[in-house]
Amino acid sequence: MTEKRRFTRIVFTVRAECTVAGKTFAVKRLINLSVGGCMIEINAEVAIDDECEVVIPLGAEGLYVNVKGRVARIADDHIGVKFVSIDPESLQHLQNIIKYNSPDAETIEDELKDHPGLL
Repeated sequence: MTEKRRFTRIVFTVRAECTVAGKTFAVKRLINLSVGGCMIEINAEVAIDDECEVVIPLGAEGLYVNVKGRVARIADDHIGVKFVSIDPESLQHLQNIIKYNSPDAETIEDELKDHPGLL
């Protein structure tokens, strides 16, 4: 079954944290990132539909992307997170990360015009 993604995913290798069921885990690797979700590598026992929170620190002190989501996929030591809620400042940071790290910024601009928030 082929799934049509609503948002372009980019490779964005940074450290991050994921909190699930009150436990915070270091993200070994952020595999990919989009405005609608991410795939992360962590060692954690989680279940589909578990609520989670992903925090991606940015270069400047005190700046980060903080997004709430649900576990959408589980594969080995990777989980796919569908974003469901984000504050406006984090959304702006996330959109900028995607735009500036994509090889096709024009496509990203079109996606954001069509769907400026999380779906």
